[in-house]
Amino acid sequence: MAQQARRTDPKTSHAAARAFIDSGQHDTHTEVAMALVKKYPGYTFRHLYQRHEADSARRGNKTTFEDAPALMRRLSECAHRYGHRQCRVSGRKCSRWWPKEYVKKPHLRTGIDYE
Repeated sequence: MAQQARRTDPKTSHAAARAFIDSGQHDTHTEVAMALVKKYPGYTFRHLYQRHEADSARRGNKTTFEDAPALMRRLSECAHRYGHRQCRVSGRKCSRWWPKEYVKKPHLRTGIDYE
């Protein structure tokens, strides 16, 4: 698990990070991030967040993440960045996120492109 607060952060940040982990939210966010990147391999983090919001709305659930950067923090712990493309959400060139098994076995990426 990645460090949730920097060494130079105030004690209140460390307490908040500990509470986030102890509450189980960290594990839930990580599980959802892994499921998203497996369902939508090669998407940018903003596009993954958009898909998550759409999937949650379709199921009538509340979204797990407060915002797209919250998802990106979990992705950096459980997935790999590989390649870049123009993001369909932001319009900027962004990293693509892949499940770890796709990075270890590049042949799994062949032919994958998002809608």
